[in-house]
Amino acid sequence: MPRMSLISLAAIVMFLLGGSLLAGDSKDKERVELPNGLKYQETCPVTGGKISKDYYLDIQGHRVYFSCEACIDSMKVDPERYFKKAGEEGVVFENILETCPITGEEIDKSVFTYYQGRMLYLCSKEARKLFSEDRAAYFKMLDDHMKTEATKKAQK
Repeated sequence: MPRMSLISLAAIVMFLLGGSLLAGDSKDKERVELPNGLKYQETCPVTGGKISKDYYLDIQGHRVYFSCEACIDSMKVDPERYFKKAGEEGVVFENILETCPITGEEIDKSVFTYYQGRMLYLCSKEARKLFSEDRAAYFKMLDDHMKTEATKKAQK
């Protein structure tokens, strides 16, 4: 009888672990399949070390993870350096925008543009065309767009 209880207990534990592993992180469910040659961030853009979900910076519509607090400061000083490096390595940082930075409308994850580590989802092909015409200016405006989104959320 004790052997049967042990087997039953093992089966229950495997079932529970399997279910939680299949459930995964809710953010992972939101990820889209990336075009060939691109991969989601797995290492710190500053040190190349293992990232921690405890250390991150929300910048230009993206959440960038780091290995430590000091690396966040490095990114703040020269973000373009690290975005460029990510682009060269085919790394994609986590997009955190919920609305199109061009129109303010809901994003469509089938419409995107990639530029130096930033996978930016937009609402339409027309918005993508506008964005592509002056990427630098729009990326600079993304931090303001994020503040607007946060304000709207707080008012709800």
